[in-house]
Amino acid sequence: GGATVMMQIKSGTNQFRGNVFEFLQNNVLNANGFFRNRNANTATRTGFRRNIFGGTFGGPIKKNKLFFFVDYEGTLQRADGPATANVAPQAWRNGDLSQFPNAQITDPTNGQPFPNKQIPVSRFSPVAQFLFSNPSLYPLPTQAGTGPLGIGGNYASGSASKLNNHQADAKIDYRPNDKDALMFRWSIGRYESLGSRAALPVFLTSGQEGPTTSWVANWNRTISSSIVNEARFSYSQIKINDVAVDWSGQLGADGNQKFGIPGGQPIAGLSGIGLGSGLSGIGSGASISNTTDTKYIIYDNLTWQKGKHLLK
Repeated sequence: GGATVMMQIKSGTNQFRGNVFEFLQNNVLNANGFFRNRNANTATRTGFRRNIFGGTFGGPIKKNKLFFFVDYEGTLQRADGPATANVAPQAWRNGDLSQFPNAQITDPTNGQPFPNKQIPVSRFSPVAQFLFSNPSLYPLPTQAGTGPLGIGGNYASGSASKLNNHQADAKIDYRPNDKDALMFRWSIGRYESLGSRAALPVFLTSGQEGPTTSWVANWNRTISSSIVNEARFSYSQIKINDVAVDWSGQLGADGNQKFGIPGGQPIAGLSGIGLGSGLSGIGSGASISNTTDTKYIIYDNLTWQKGKHLLK
């Protein structure tokens, strides 16, 4: 099953009325997670802060005739925590693959093994050369890794996310006489939830944007003591945009070109590249989508009470 929910925004009155509010959560006031408390290595709370704030205000523009009401609510949320990546050690970046004792490192041009399992740096692809020559994009390991090659989680960093949501309404009520009541309401919402940091600058994050706008005009007319008419016109637009985020800004709109990847790109960042041997892949396939739902609604309701009957 489901439910039908009818909601009505407050109207202003002949008195000015308003309120303000603030709701706060953060990592100091909140309890730590159960599993983080049980692990001595993760007992520290992760970063978190959420502020929900806003207020309302309404009153008369012209006493007994014209009234206004406005409201606003904002949500700001920030969260962060530890993150790791598997990055190539310095020896691999120099072409020294002697760490692979059971592997034969073969020259693809002649089928012969490279001496001492050393690949000349001049034979590296442009992507690898650019990646390994930019420690700001692809830093060296910062801690001992796990696994047979010792690269699992060998780079310690952090991740973060942010959420911003702003909502507001404005409403006008006008009663020019005893028979007519007019109302106009305008509403907006501006939602954004994004990954604001990842373990490496060459990782892309993702997010969603959801801007909404709606308005409605309504006219109630008492035609007689037994007949009432309501006319309404409304508009709404809801957008849902899934986005890929070049969170560090170091890749830019020509990230592929910097790495020697031809063909251009429709969005900022870097195409997805797999590095192999347990290393973290870089870039992203960057699946994005844009959805817009726009509605116009016009209706008119006539209510007529005749004796024991009520006709609509």
